[in-house]
Amino acid sequence: MATRRRRELPDYGMSNIGEEVDDAPIDECSSDSDGAGLSEPDGDPAQSEGSSSSDDQALQRKLYKEVLIDYERLKELKRKLKLSVTLENNKSKPDHKPKDAFTRFSVTAFSSVLDSLNPRQREVIESYGFGSLLNFDKCFVPNKFAKWVANVVDYKYGDIVVDGKIISLTKESVHCVLGIPLGGDPFPSDTVCGKEFVLNKFQKSSIPPVTFFSNKLVKEGGTLSDEDLFVCFIIVALSSFLCANSSSTPSPKYFGIFGDIKRVKEFDWCGYVLDWLLDGVKLFKKSKPSRVKDNRTLAGCLYYLAVDMGFGKYELLYPNVPHQPLENSFDSGIYTMMFLEHWKSPRTVMRNIFDSSDINIIRVKFANDLLFLPGNSRNKNRVIEYSN
Repeated sequence: MATRRRRELPDYGMSNIGEEVDDAPIDECSSDSDGAGLSEPDGDPAQSEGSSSSDDQALQRKLYKEVLIDYERLKELKRKLKLSVTLENNKSKPDHKPKDAFTRFSVTAFSSVLDSLNPRQREVIESYGFGSLLNFDKCFVPNKFAKWVANVVDYKYGDIVVDGKIISLTKESVHCVLGIPLGGDPFPSDTVCGKEFVLNKFQKSSIPPVTFFSNKLVKEGGTLSDEDLFVCFIIVALSSFLCANSSSTPSPKYFGIFGDIKRVKEFDWCGYVLDWLLDGVKLFKKSKPSRVKDNRTLAGCLYYLAVDMGFGKYELLYPNVPHQPLENSFDSGIYTMMFLEHWKSPRTVMRNIFDSSDINIIRVKFANDLLFLPGNSRNKNRVIEYSN
């Protein structure tokens, strides 16, 4: 009686599988459970040995395929378990962002400051010329919409351009939306005096975060002097609404206005807010968004950028200009040049500046202007009149 030898399984990549699946002994060709040896069948021993080897290889291939299937199932279960744990961890993570934090797209803290003001404090702010800001307790702007508008702004010319249609961003429209002072002197470029004024007033060695000024208003507003109240309010308004950016500390760029607090409403606030916004749009468009998420910062008054000004309700008015007579078909260039030279706004009445009967005089004027240009070294005889 011959006993069949146990053969070792060949390595079909099982070493890698062992890293993912616990090792388990596989007794694929051991003796029967009753311990009896397998008897060699009658016949040629060589033929019997070849048949046994073929059976062993078939069994090995079958077992190998089964192990691979189990291995792939374990990998998929492991992936799903890892994903489930990650989702649970994200749900249970607390929001570490402070409740009073200011962001470039959130005006929640500014709204809470407005809600905390009593009638006397509101009168103080109105006396400084900024009562219109008290109306912006609800001025949230969706981030995606604000960024979409910023992407279609031509910051060089200050226009929103969509499908060839233009909405101009002007100081006048800023005043129309926000109601802050229009015109006047530009913001002081020297911010040293204004910065020292604020630091000395609140006994600080460096500019504190915006939350310092908002807490002053909310918690100590009743004890603040009128001047202290306004300084805190306007810093919060600038940092979180009018000239917002991604920093939690007020920008020293606009602290020059505190050099002479009594003249604060004599500055060109609308122009400054518009310039700040266009600079923010410029930086926003020049920065590259992430492939996964658009995390670019957008500074400025996004409420002004995204608010619906109701242009559809406005009446369409044509400029009040002199009409070119039908019999005069060759002076269109004169009309165009006069329009370009004298047109300032829709309030300009071009009929008060020239009429079709003035065309011959205007021709003489244009001719003399060309003749007496400094670059003209030839004949400079003055033109007296124009004749057809």
